[in-house]
Amino acid sequence: MKKTGHSLSYNITPKYQDLEAAAAAGSLTEEEVRSRIREEVLSCAKNGIYTTAFVPVKTWWFPIAMQEAKACEKEIFTM
Repeated sequence: MKKTGHSLSYNITPKYQDLEAAAAAGSLTEEEVRSRIREEVLSCAKNGIYTTAFVPVKTWWFPIAMQEAKACEKEIFTM
């Protein structure tokens, strides 16, 4: 299988801390947080979404990212 997308976890992980801090400070609504995560998901979803088995799935953003990934109807590959 040729990898044609970017790793979702690789792209979102460095950004989640900023989103978490902004959400905690009240400067972002839940929909704004989802929107930013959705943008990252879509930017990674050329022909499929690649996520790694090493992502800490208990992080607050991972379930949101997976919901958005499923909503964009691309195949999700776990590496």
